[in-house]
Amino acid sequence: MMDWLISRPTDQYIAFFTLLTLGAITAQWLAMRRANQHFHASERAYVKLSHRAPGVDWLSNTSCVVRLRVKNFGATPADVTDVLMAHRVVSANGDLPEEPPYGSGEPDRMPEQFFLVKDDEFTTSEVFEVTPQERADINGATSLLLVFGYVDYIDKFGSRHRGGYARMYDYAIDQTRPPIISHDDYARRNNLPNFPHRAYNYDRLRKPSEGNDWPD
Repeated sequence: MMDWLISRPTDQYIAFFTLLTLGAITAQWLAMRRANQHFHASERAYVKLSHRAPGVDWLSNTSCVVRLRVKNFGATPADVTDVLMAHRVVSANGDLPEEPPYGSGEPDRMPEQFFLVKDDEFTTSEVFEVTPQERADINGATSLLLVFGYVDYIDKFGSRHRGGYARMYDYAIDQTRPPIISHDDYARRNNLPNFPHRAYNYDRLRKPSEGNDWPD
């Protein structure tokens, strides 16, 4: 009887210290996991799309070009595996799709692929066509020209990301430009102000079905 009374608190102490040890190990593991996540977030690549001045550059009444700047603002290299740009002319009174209408793109479209170190960048361009009526509606503010797209990239830790981009053409900015413009004025002109829609402008991890760089 005395032996049982002595052994019982000993078993309780063992169980207590076992739980304490497990708790300390779990807390340490969680702290290491948080530190690792913070390290990845602070050290990974951040590739962003922007555009060169002036934004939409009209080549003719129905044809324009947008020159995109693709830059790695992060701390480590990135493998850019695709850049897609598209446009849509929508009614000024209509509702835009909640999700960007990227579609599947051209079947024979070759993906843009580059290796970008920290602060490295490249420029790509896209030519868009609109109808004469669409151009008249854009100039008359009864329709809106939306330019949107994304960049797909892989960071040094193997995570796949997609950075979304969307801008809305502002014809009024082109209306007020002088007949002769200096190089500096041209470089400052921006007729593609930000399109404030979270579903179109973002940086997030890709779903397994997104992009062309997943293992077969």
